[in-house]
Order: sequence, then structure tokens, then C-alpha cells
Amino acid sequence: TKRLRGTKSLEMRLFYATRKEKDAVISFAGKKWSEDHCRPMYWWYARPVSFKGCSEDADVIAEGMHQKCFAAKEYYIEGCGATLKHNIAPASGYANGTKGIVVGLVHKDGDVMPGGGAGEIIEIEPPEYVILQVTSDDGTKTLVPCKRQVREVEYRFNGKEKKYRCMSNRVCLSFAQTVHEVQG
Repeated sequence: TKRLRGTKSLEMRLFYATRKEKDAVISFAGKKWSEDHCRPMYWWYARPVSFKGCSEDADVIAEGMHQKCFAAKEYYIEGCGATLKHNIAPASGYANGTKGIVVGLVHKDGDVMPGGGAGEIIEIEPPEYVILQVTSDDGTKTLVPCKRQVREVEYRFNGKEKKYRCMSNRVCLSFAQTVHEVQG
């Protein structure tokens, strides 16, 4: 959502038809946002579920899948707006489409988050959790841990319906949404 200069209530949303367009906008806008807010931008691949090899080989497979379905890359910038992409606890208000701010990552024991400068883009190991801060209508702030779990991404390749099963935290930076995501 972008507020037009000089207006108080007029807002404009940018929607994209494909995940490819959405990924390009998130990558570009995320880098710009991270530069403007003096933070690095981290990313990782949503690795395939059934792969039993080393993490480098899993990333090669995920990179190939990203070229087909544009849903195998995930991003994190501390303090950036983000959207929950699945139901965690709908009755408590943590459902697909919930907006918040990403405030932390939790990695496996021993994994260290590398430092980085403003606008620097850094590949990291996939985190176990992405921490989303959600503010309720009454102003109460809650930290929502988004655990890495199995996600199925539907896509078409060579005219056939396919599914990519990968591990994902299901949190997406809120710079762009596809039309399907907005429809709920």
C-alpha cells in the first residue's frame, strides 16, 4: 500500500498477476527499503522437502525451481512490513493475510547471522523461525513465531500442472501481492 503525497486517506495498492513479477518487485523494493533504513537484506532458498543431500545441492535444486515457479526464495529485512501466508491461529487473529513487521530470525544452534551494511544483500541458511510482530486494533503487540514447515507451490511447466514441495516460514515481505493473494 502506498499513500499518495499530499493526501490523508487516498491509498494505492500495487497488485501483480504473477509470482515472477511479485518476486522482482520484492527484490528491488526490498533492496531500496533496506538502503533507506540502513539495514541489510537477507534471503534464502525454500529448499525441497524430500532432498537428502547437502544444503548446497538443495539450494541448486531450489534455484532451478525458483526459475520455474518463482516461489523458492524468501526474504527478511528487520523492521520491514510482512504478511503471514498461512493460518497459524485464526481464532486469535493470526491467519493468512495477517500483516505485521518482521523483527527477528531464529536459526539452528550454531548458525550465526552475518552482519551487513545498508542495502547489502546476503544469502543465509534458512531460519527455523521468522518472528512477526503483529499489532492488534487496541495497540497490543504480539510476537508470532512462524516455524519453517512444508509448503506446496502449484505451478505450470510445459503445459502441465506441477507442485513444488518445499520448506517455508510462510511470511512474505509486503512490497507486492499477487491478485490471488489479495482475493484470499
